[in-house]
Amino acid sequence: MKNRLDKAAAKLWNQFIGFLCDQGIKEESVCWSVMRAEHYLAAFSDQCLAGHSASNFTEHLSGARQKKAAEILAISASSGCYTDFTLPV
Repeated sequence: MKNRLDKAAAKLWNQFIGFLCDQGIKEESVCWSVMRAEHYLAAFSDQCLAGHSASNFTEHLSGARQKKAAEILAISASSGCYTDFTLPV
């Protein structure tokens, strides 16, 4: 059973990667797209994804970006790096 699921998952990812390439997405961006999709799937592993829409994914990415930005700012602040991101007047 597990082997059949592994093959099905591999086929799905290959189709997804093929779709991205057909859309003209660059190879290095395909890796990021796959990683983002994996994070999304992991975040909603307890839910049926059939009912999800593009807005669900957009909201998830927005939250992930905000979390990452907060992590970067926290690291910068703790390391003493320049963190004033305001533009000079």
